[in-house]
Amino acid sequence: MKAGNLIITAVAVLLLLVGLAQAQDSLNVTKVGEIFIANAALNGIAISGNYAYAADYNYGLRVINVSNPASPWEEGNCTLPGNAYKLVVCGDRVYIADFVLGLRIIDVSNPSSPVEVGFYEPFGIARGVDVSGNYAYLADEQYVRVINVQRPDSIYEVGSFNTLPGGGPAWGIVVLGNYAYEAEHTMGLRVIDVSDPSSPIGVGLCGDYGYAVDVAISGNYAYVADFSWGLMVVDISNPYSPVQVGSCGPPGGYNVGVAVSGDYIYAVASGPVYSYMSIFDVSNPVIPEISGFYPTPGGAQDIAVSNNYAYVADGQYFSIYDCSAALPVNPFTEIPKPTQFSFNSPSPNPINPTTNLTFTQPHPAKV
Repeated sequence: MKAGNLIITAVAVLLLLVGLAQAQDSLNVTKVGEIFIANAALNGIAISGNYAYAADYNYGLRVINVSNPASPWEEGNCTLPGNAYKLVVCGDRVYIADFVLGLRIIDVSNPSSPVEVGFYEPFGIARGVDVSGNYAYLADEQYVRVINVQRPDSIYEVGSFNTLPGGGPAWGIVVLGNYAYEAEHTMGLRVIDVSDPSSPIGVGLCGDYGYAVDVAISGNYAYVADFSWGLMVVDISNPYSPVQVGSCGPPGGYNVGVAVSGDYIYAVASGPVYSYMSIFDVSNPVIPEISGFYPTPGGAQDIAVSNNYAYVADGQYFSIYDCSAALPVNPFTEIPKPTQFSFNSPSPNPINPTTNLTFTQPHPAKV
């Protein structure tokens, strides 16, 4: 598929969604819970069990109890010295990309009283983070840094990948197996081999010529949130040669966050006219189809998914949406075809032009 066709497709979907948004308030999505936090700037979100962990750009970490989706409440918080941008939770620790103050590690074993237990402050702007094993991978302006976090009180950098010269600033990042998938702003999606943490190597690049800011992975596909062009679907079955195969776009453009669950991607877009969360069916990655959307009250920045609920970091709002109506019901189980049947005695007998032949089979089915 040519890039021009992909751009036209994305624009067409965007116009369609804006039309839908103007015609109706929402589609297959219901808001079930919300809290307002004055002066907050919720920018990142992660879910683990009964808790949502929100990165507040103006404050630090906020821990929100979501055991009852209809009535979420802030159970704890932890101030940070920088500007909490994005985060990931791993066990009892939350790892936060704290903008100019690098990586912060928070112990959340007591959700009501989270405490910072470690940090690493390289020179850069940390916008994204993921954790795999003993390593944190920090998207830090021109670098993707690999940081040993086995001991929070003794953090150290073991390797890094420099996106320059010619690359764009690193934003979102996801690590899966031996590869890190990085949303690299003007360069699109970059694939980095991290099998040797001390020497990460860039092996693949799929440019979208927009502003890639977030990425989610499922199977052989990467879903890239692009600030300009929408959501890009990239085939990563060959990490050395990622290929864009599809695109779609939440209403209003300005796509800033993406999450994936099964055959569905969840996205948030925050623009001057619309701020929306949207759901797309990507069972056919080449032609994603809209299956749900809902306008958000603030400026949506990130989204996380657990079961049938979507959790949105939305400026001063934290919102929970029930997305079950946008997802498939239990698949239809086909009744097995009979393997045998038997004729009953013909009636009337002997056979004549109006004789009826009846038969029986183990259960109802087409014959």
